[in-house]
This record gives sequence, structure tokens and C-alpha cells, in this order.
Amino acid sequence: MYVNIKIVREIVKLRTVAGSVVVSLPHSVLEPVGLRAGDRVVVEAAPPRRLIITKEGNTMTSTARLELEIDLLEKKKAAINSDLIYKQEQHNTSTPCEPEMADSSLMGVVIYGLVRDRDRFEVEIAEKRIELYDLQAGAVQPA
Repeated sequence: MYVNIKIVREIVKLRTVAGSVVVSLPHSVLEPVGLRAGDRVVVEAAPPRRLIITKEGNTMTSTARLELEIDLLEKKKAAINSDLIYKQEQHNTSTPCEPEMADSSLMGVVIYGLVRDRDRFEVEIAEKRIELYDLQAGAVQPA
């Protein structure tokens, strides 16, 4: 599959304004990539002779990221709880659907392993909540 990309090039001169080097970017270069005056950009050096200008994307705050991580951990914990109920039901009704559930000595190990994993998720969730609290408390400015 071929993608038709039109490269726009302009030659411009660098200027010095108030002690900074400035380059004016013509509309013909900005338009195809959707950049406008006032947009925030990231400027990177790509030695030996190139600069890369990238429009700044949406950034996620640390607190939002932690909230998503907590949500993910809670979903994993819920999945383990579901698996635990499923395996206990197999044992209680004497209808094993999985090979390890047919052997009562193995079944106990499987159940305890799930309980251990669930408890570990609870610890990780609590740690993330403390991290979130610390970030939010640090963001509050004293009056």
C-alpha cells in the first residue's frame, strides 16, 4: 500500500530577536500539518542538520494515570474473585471442569493461590491509593 505524502519545503533565514534565534514558519509549511499560531510544539535537535517540530499532544496527569492503574487493579481483583467462585462451585457440586479441580489436594492449592493473588492486588491497590493521595496532597497549596 502506498501513501501519497506531499512534502512542503521553504527556505527561510534565522533571525535574532531579543537575544534569541527565531525562525519564521510560513503558512504553506504549517497548514498541511495543522499547526497554527498559539499551538504548543516540541522542538528537538536531530543532528547533524535537522530540527524536528512536533505539535504537543494531550498529556495525562500523574493523578489521572494512577486512577487508571487503580481501576485496572480492581478489575484484575474482580476477575480473580470470579475465578475463585467458579472453582469453588466446581468443587462444591463435584463437577470439575478443569483437571486440577478433580483432585481435592490440588484444588486446595489452586484456591489458596487465587486468594493469595487477590490479596496481593488489594495491597497494590492500597499502595497506589497512597501514591495518589501523596500526589494530590502535594498539589494543594497551603493558604
